Formats: sequence, structure tokens, C-alpha cells
Amino acid sequence: MESVVADHCLAFALSDPSNDTFEKKCDHNHAEIFAECHKLGESLATIETACAELQSKEERDDTTCLVLKAKKDILAWKVHQLRTVNQDQAKSDVLDPQFGIIGHGLGHEVLATQIQRITVRLVC
Repeated sequence: MESVVADHCLAFALSDPSNDTFEKKCDHNHAEIFAECHKLGESLATIETACAELQSKEERDDTTCLVLKAKKDILAWKVHQLRTVNQDQAKSDVLDPQFGIIGHGLGHEVLATQIQRITVRLVC
């Protein structure tokens, strides 16, 4: 899924620029900003700033620790959502009888049996 918003472009968002094997160059610019994603970043920054201004050092340290963990969890959830979209697309590609490895125009019963066999192998 290509997008001019960096957070929404699967190839860009899931790429690892430090590893050529996991890096994909996009043929478009990521010049646009999605308002809701931008608001999330601003909100997290505002919360971090408010924590830094707390008077008590102990309270400031405890709160900062909680906020940083929450921020990490929120950003991890965004990554999880992108990976889920990517995995769903890959699954659809594989199961599509017209293009997939498993399908190849097989009847639904045969396809379901193959999927069940593969699932059993993966689980066991």
C-alpha cells in the first residue's frame, strides 16, 4: 500500500534503512502529513513536557517513566497495525486462486484442506 504519508506507506514504514535486505525504496515522496498522526506526536510531546515541569523530583521521575513506557507502547501498537495490514495482504495474495501459491484455481474444498494441513504443521 503506497502513500505519500510516511506513516501510511507500508514499504517505507516497514523498511529498515540500516539493513539493505529489509529496505525498500519508494518511487514517490512522503511530503504529506496526516493530521491525526501529527496530533498524536504533539500530544505525546506535550505530556512529556508537562512531566518535566513537575516540582517533586520523585514524582517527576515516576511520571516520566510511566509516560515513556506508554509512549513506547503506543508507537509499538502503530507498528503492529502496519504489520497486520501487511500480513493480511500477503495472506490474501497467497490464498488468491488466480495469483497464489496454494490456490491455482483449486476448488474451495481442496483449498480448505490444504490450509488445514499447513496450519496443523505450523502449530505442531
